[in-house]
Amino acid sequence: MYVKKLLFILFSLLFIPVVFAKENVSIEKIELVSKDDNVLVNSEPTFSGLEMNYDIAFKKVGDSIKYKVLIKNDTSNDYKISSETSFSKSNYLKYEYEVSDILKANSSIEVLVTITYNKEIVDSEFVNERYDETNKAVVKLLTLDNEEVNPKTTSGAMLILLLVIVFVLYMGLVILVNKKSMLIKIPILIIGGMLIIPIFSKALEELKITVNVKVEVLKTYKVTYSYGYYGYYTKEQIKNIKVPENTTYNCSDDQFYYVGSVSEENKYYNCLFSVVVDDPNRYYAGEDVTVLEFESDRIELEGCRQEDENDICDNIIEVEGRKLSSWGYIKESIDYFNEKYNTNYTYLDNDNIVMNFRNLDPENEYPVKDWWKTGKLIYFYSGNHFTMPKHDVLITPRLPS
Repeated sequence: MYVKKLLFILFSLLFIPVVFAKENVSIEKIELVSKDDNVLVNSEPTFSGLEMNYDIAFKKVGDSIKYKVLIKNDTSNDYKISSETSFSKSNYLKYEYEVSDILKANSSIEVLVTITYNKEIVDSEFVNERYDETNKAVVKLLTLDNEEVNPKTTSGAMLILLLVIVFVLYMGLVILVNKKSMLIKIPILIIGGMLIIPIFSKALEELKITVNVKVEVLKTYKVTYSYGYYGYYTKEQIKNIKVPENTTYNCSDDQFYYVGSVSEENKYYNCLFSVVVDDPNRYYAGEDVTVLEFESDRIELEGCRQEDENDICDNIIEVEGRKLSSWGYIKESIDYFNEKYNTNYTYLDNDNIVMNFRNLDPENEYPVKDWWKTGKLIYFYSGNHFTMPKHDVLITPRLPS
């Protein structure tokens, strides 16, 4: 009877060291600091203890996402945070963490985790229009003497007390079993050895911050808008024309108008401005696209007529904020653009089905499938929607009727 009671007490002592192994340093919360528009958060960050997990998707090179992690130290010890990180090197993504050197006792510290898609992934790396990558970093907490923190399971007075209790109980058990058979003595010796292990051992887990990152990069395509407008300028004004980076212009020496009267200083030349603008968003195949609207300032002529074989106009005016909202997906325009700019925008025979243009003008004369079948063109307006195909898309103004 006494043997069973002593065995129960000794086995209970095996679990005491676990209680004293816990360190009160943990993640308190994770907050989003910044995120580019094309970055997708597949699931919100999770954390437990000092381990955190991220699940992110990128669509555009150069985009990044940054999180702020608050780590709380409820112990009476100061910890130095290692400057070494074990993030694996990536060919396409950049993983960073920023943190102060010292985590003070009974205080908190901020850790910044940044993930950036910094290099275009080659097509051969994509599987089913997607590239997947996982990465992990372990940041150790050190003592101020740069020693690794590996908390003892027991220490100080508690260790001495446990040793005394175990010794007394163990010796009592040995005395009792001496009166029993040798079959009982052997297990008792094994139990004694097991009791010694946790008392003198150290915790298997070091005190460390673990960052787990799961990233997917979606193969995406761009939507480009190309449009043009006319302006009228004198030779002197043409010298000082300033246009945005996405705009070019060409002024014709053969096309001009006189404004007011026939004179060289009143001679205005016709200039064609060409604008090429990429949608700032990138789209994966199957994603919904909303057609954009643009505004442009332009110069127009009023009261034009022909006198003595000269084109004369009464006035020249500047029109501000003219809306450009009538568009087309047009084979003829795509071919012209490719030839002019040496690009390779494409179109496929089934684009009218795959792109699934929606919210179109109800007054259109033919349904979409017939427009594409007969003339390889589809007309729509800003605000209309279509589904992104597996290629870049060029959108241009409607052809003149």
